[in-house]
Amino acid sequence: MQDFIRMVARAAGAVSLALLPMGASAEGVVTGAEVGLDYSSLADAGARGTHKTTLEGALEYGLTPRVGLQFDLAQSYFGAANVSGTAFTTHAIFHADGGLSLGGYLGHEWVDGDDASHYGAELRKSFGNTTVSGDFGKIDTGTRMVTSYGFGADMMMNDQLTLGASYQALDTSTNDMMRADARLSYALPSGVEISGSLGLMDGDGMNTEATFGLGIHTSFGSGRGVSFDRRGLMAFLPGS
Repeated sequence: MQDFIRMVARAAGAVSLALLPMGASAEGVVTGAEVGLDYSSLADAGARGTHKTTLEGALEYGLTPRVGLQFDLAQSYFGAANVSGTAFTTHAIFHADGGLSLGGYLGHEWVDGDDASHYGAELRKSFGNTTVSGDFGKIDTGTRMVTSYGFGADMMMNDQLTLGASYQALDTSTNDMMRADARLSYALPSGVEISGSLGLMDGDGMNTEATFGLGIHTSFGSGRGVSFDRRGLMAFLPGS
């Protein structure tokens, strides 16, 4: 565990240092970063080979106090299919008054020789110790167009414990899929956050499946990380 903490700290520090020259020339600043490792699986005994492990990182760069860019990069391994995938997304963000952040995102992902593009709009609003979020977008696989949408809420119970819930859905002309998750995270004094989730995944032509997930993340910057979650098809699957 300590080796992993040191690894993610060095990785985030290296990314921040790499962007310092850009910050000096553009009069901007790196406002936050996150690095993490996630694992999840279907909970059904006959489907536990269906799992995903993801190493992810994100960085937010403020062009002005209100306008910024967020960059996400994730590498996933899918155990059942024995394939890996990479996803990259850029978010353009406007921080309005009253704890409201508005964003638009554009990204691409590659899985075992196939690829897909994703784009859409998103928002995040803070009310004291509670944060709500929502997103709506499209995923273009090259053969079909998928509509994606979702919403979530997180409440900080204290400085260490956060409880949350989310709903995400994919909609095509032939079938629909959804996943709903309840999650909690606990922040250690070192700044590392350990998280867990339980959820349900359902879709046309499939049985409802229970899912579970575990993760470890560390965040940097004044904003305690970045503004928005990862997007795209790989982020929808269990493990995100």
